Amino acid sequence: MAAVNTPSFLLWIFALEGIAALDKLAITCCVLQLAAAVARLERKTDWKAVEPITETFLWFESACDASGRGLWEEVE
Repeated sequence: MAAVNTPSFLLWIFALEGIAALDKLAITCCVLQLAAAVARLERKTDWKAVEPITETFLWFESACDASGRGLWEEVE
């Protein structure tokens, strides 16, 4: 498992938080934080690069992938 204070872990936290968010303000906050976490990865990323990062932590493909991909589109 990756270290808890890494950009990868933060990416995962903000992705799950964004998926679970109920209102636009919360989603916007998560998108901004997710974009900042991605910037700290110091490499160009797209969903195909982000998805394996989220899967190193607790991630259920059937429950998270579609929403995660939609959240990622907002980040881009």
